[in-house]
Amino acid sequence: MTKFTYTIVHIPGKELFAADALSRNPQKVPYKREELEAKIDAFIQMISFLRASSCRLDELRAAQLKDETCWKLTDNVLKGWLPKKEVDTLCAPYWQVMKY
Repeated sequence: MTKFTYTIVHIPGKELFAADALSRNPQKVPYKREELEAKIDAFIQMISFLRASSCRLDELRAAQLKDETCWKLTDNVLKGWLPKKEVDTLCAPYWQVMKY
């Protein structure tokens, strides 16, 4: 980061017209199973290139299997997200970024 000079500028949301318009009219396009599997496979490939021992990866897998939030997020992704008011409180923070 020292190679670059940064300028941080706050732009109020009301001046971000495209982002504002898109956030007010999100398109609900559920993933097809094949697309979701392709994304998951790509993510797995990405993780496999990380510098982590297989033992550490096993620990991460086990932790995810025990984590209630991970289970509920996976369920939302596979079955489709409910309207914001109906989303479980554990998953509510992720509702805003569900399409990313």
